[in-house]
Amino acid sequence: MDRRSLIVAAPALWLGGCQDGVEVQVSGPAEAPLFRFRRTSPFGEPNIEFPGSLEITEDGQRIWAIRTARVADRRPTVVRYGEVPAGGQLWGPPATPLAPRVIYDVRVFGRGFSGAARFRIENGRAMRL
Repeated sequence: MDRRSLIVAAPALWLGGCQDGVEVQVSGPAEAPLFRFRRTSPFGEPNIEFPGSLEITEDGQRIWAIRTARVADRRPTVVRYGEVPAGGQLWGPPATPLAPRVIYDVRVFGRGFSGAARFRIENGRAMRL
């Protein structure tokens, strides 16, 4: 690699290394599943903060999403489907009932972290796949 290539590649490698992984846990009743975020690195608790978002999709189509409108006093590590946390705003359609046996994807992004999980509704409960 020549010197110019290294100068261009170094910032991209550095910025790519700034993303920490987050485990997204899914639980709770079908009507209002809970999404909990646990950082997979030792750098503190994740939270949805500016710029940040949580998105639920079915077959790539957004069915519910939130994002932060401002930096909130209370930064959540748990979000309940259909409820917008303090400092957040709805980002797309309002929540609709989740159907049994349909596979959904949840993605969360925040300053310095991202995470995702697949889940479905079985026997009245949200279950991570």
